[in-house]
Amino acid sequence: MKRKRLLIALLVIGVVLWWFGFYVTSFIPDDVRRFLIYAGPVIIGICAGRLHRLRRLARDPALRRKDAAQNDERNMAIQNQAGMIAGGVIVILLSFSAMAFSLITSLGVPEWISYFLFGICVCYLLLYEILYQWLQRKI
Repeated sequence: MKRKRLLIALLVIGVVLWWFGFYVTSFIPDDVRRFLIYAGPVIIGICAGRLHRLRRLARDPALRRKDAAQNDERNMAIQNQAGMIAGGVIVILLSFSAMAFSLITSLGVPEWISYFLFGICVCYLLLYEILYQWLQRKI
């Protein structure tokens, strides 16, 4: 029930953002207005889809059993492992691209891009370590 209320609240926020983008033009810059025009329908679509899924799960016991089977511990562990591997691969690719951009100055790539990519890698590694320690204490 809490999830449904949250989704309905987010749906209303999406409608308000969309409305602001179209009708409140006097004091909002054009870039912000365009962002609101696109962000509103995205939020509306995501929330409407989730609400539809919740309604289908509430009405259909077979779908509820199938959903429970898909989200059991084994499948969740597999999904978490796949996500961890994908995140590691992305960090390695970001590191290599940052090194390549910093070494190949003839491409005309600004230096801040390399620092930005390295920063993403460092943030990922720090977040991974913090979450790992926190989950070890919690579980």
